[in-house]
Amino acid sequence: MKKSNLLILTTLLISSLTACNIYTPKDEGNFTVDSNSSFKNLSDEYTIKNSTLNTYYLEGDKSVPYVDVREFITALNGFLDSDNINGSLFNFMSFMVLSYTYKGVQNYRYNCIFDWDEDTIRVDDDGFFSVITKSTSATSYNSHQTLSSASADSKDSHVAYNLKDYGMQISYYQKHILVPFSVMNLLFCSTNMYNVYFNGSDYYGVMYYMNDTNSDEYKTIMGKGDYYQATPTAKAREFNYNFISFVMNNFYGLKDFYNVIDYRKYFEVNGYKEQFLSTDTSVFTKGYLNFFYTDLDELHTAITNYNFYDPNSGYKLSDNGSLDSYYGDFRTKYKKQSVELATLAKEKYGEDGVPAIRYIGKETAVLHFDEFSVGTNEQIKSDTPWKYDTYEFMKHYLDEAVNKGVNNVIIDLSTNGGGSEAAMIRALGFLRDTRENPIEVSIHNYQTNQNIDYKYKVDINEKRYFNLNYSVMTSVCTYSAANYFTGSFINMGLGNVIGQQSGGGMCAILPVVLPDGTSVVMSGPSQLKIKISDGFYKDVQAGFKPDKILNQNNYFYDDVYLANLVEGTSTTD
Repeated sequence: MKKSNLLILTTLLISSLTACNIYTPKDEGNFTVDSNSSFKNLSDEYTIKNSTLNTYYLEGDKSVPYVDVREFITALNGFLDSDNINGSLFNFMSFMVLSYTYKGVQNYRYNCIFDWDEDTIRVDDDGFFSVITKSTSATSYNSHQTLSSASADSKDSHVAYNLKDYGMQISYYQKHILVPFSVMNLLFCSTNMYNVYFNGSDYYGVMYYMNDTNSDEYKTIMGKGDYYQATPTAKAREFNYNFISFVMNNFYGLKDFYNVIDYRKYFEVNGYKEQFLSTDTSVFTKGYLNFFYTDLDELHTAITNYNFYDPNSGYKLSDNGSLDSYYGDFRTKYKKQSVELATLAKEKYGEDGVPAIRYIGKETAVLHFDEFSVGTNEQIKSDTPWKYDTYEFMKHYLDEAVNKGVNNVIIDLSTNGGGSEAAMIRALGFLRDTRENPIEVSIHNYQTNQNIDYKYKVDINEKRYFNLNYSVMTSVCTYSAANYFTGSFINMGLGNVIGQQSGGGMCAILPVVLPDGTSVVMSGPSQLKIKISDGFYKDVQAGFKPDKILNQNNYFYDDVYLANLVEGTSTTD
């Protein structure tokens, strides 16, 4: 259904709400309700009151937990702007509409329709799920930058999620609209970098995802609840299989890149369906490891914690060496390079590693950082904000370099695995005057097939930064946001890239929780692109070739060689 028609229909239906609800639909099955489950938020980024959240089970079978749409939204008030999300039942049409009015220069109404007859969830604009959230309280992700414009090559941004195609359903039961908990969590939470875990007894909310390196969250959630040490039912495994198929087909941003039409067929042909359906935790966990690490073989996709039933059913995820046997060619190459560069850095600089800034040659500085990061509000107020925030890092060390009379700056991203897109935008803002030439970030939305161009201004007005000669140093370990920084640097004509081909990584991550509790970070549907010209965009997944190649790893820390290279007296032949 086109957005304009959907809006007209929604308006007409809302205007006749009283008449619509004269008809009472029949219950779809018999649900039992468990009112003993608590919800507790474990994140400092949002203020959410502890509460209870009812869990519904079809015919009393606890294999698939359901939640009421409105109860779920109410429980998450503080993360969601729940007070301003309105729900209206249209019984004779067999659906419920959630509506939210975004108040800006022009007010805009977003709608989400739950159709229990067709078992679909539809949004007239895929921005619905993002606009209904509140801002994080501990971190200011939008400071120092202003969105000056946004334009899309298509106005059609509707998305329809067909649960029936994947053996899942939406049910009407005694005025409750019941949706599988995992689906609600995926759409309303995972897409906004927050996740709710249900261990069979209680609900817990965390920022991003849970892993075994965050001991407080891990101990609070894992190793307890009704699922712990239980054997999953065959029906629970079937639902888990259907859910992972739904996620991979609708949300995995590299599905087309890998030329996969339907992951259900892929799972069948490659033997994963049988493994994923197994009730043996060691069998389906091994299947996950082979699929996510060996087959997909890209750094934006990884398991962060195992299932609720047996949290120790796989290799320890925080041990960097334990998963090597599952690595595909790219992960193996990436780790080999990472280890070699770390060894060389330790030999030259000691245990502290590569310094944040070092001065080489006559007039060159090398800036080194391993992640694009945004500091918390508390960290920004500290005496050393540059230790936590990339914007503050660039400002601090570029000031120091300029005061020392430096003319050339090498931005060393050779071991930078990415991080925050916002921090990356701000870092680019130091390289040219964005008041005249904004930073452009282009995103292809895999679900709507739109290309959206965003232009940002960064609040830097220091010509002394803009007058420096910049180079970027890369390796296969230059990934994600660092890879995109490199592509933008090239596209904006800001200088030379030296080193080795960057590693790639074009999708924003999506943290997903499978129904069995396994957490998977994956390449999501937002694909970063480099806009070359109107209508033409360049993929960044394959990385970028350097202008000047460093064919030996020791050159990354050979200051004489680098200085001669940048200052014009050396070649790489």
